[in-house]
Amino acid sequence: MFLKFDQINYLAVAVAGLGAFFIGGLWYMPFFGKLWLRLHGFSEEKVKQMQARVPPPLFFGGMIAVQLLTAFVVALLVVSLNPTSPLDGVLLGSCLWLLVAAILFSGQLASDRHFGIFAIDTAYHFTVLVFISVLLTLWR
Repeated sequence: MFLKFDQINYLAVAVAGLGAFFIGGLWYMPFFGKLWLRLHGFSEEKVKQMQARVPPPLFFGGMIAVQLLTAFVVALLVVSLNPTSPLDGVLLGSCLWLLVAAILFSGQLASDRHFGIFAIDTAYHFTVLVFISVLLTLWR
């Protein structure tokens, strides 16, 4: 079978997924949170409504699950492609990011959202995908 589930380092996947979650917390809170909310045009009242609709355990649990799933898929690629150096990890993460950026850009073209939202989101995805790819390349 070409998918080598038995060669995945599941501890590394967990660390990569949780690390990506914490990067997201930094990215969307102290680093770009206020700008991201302003570019969306969200008022404090709107943010409170959104938070009430999705309770914190569901929101954060969902975000952790998404990052763990992302790390798992990258791990499958790592064991299949066998990158061996940090640069290989950066290249893998960059290629994955190109796919994500293309998908997000198609949505951007079809919306009236501020381009800054796209820039913040895609820069985040680049950071996380490179982080996960390098970590999983080095920690087999």
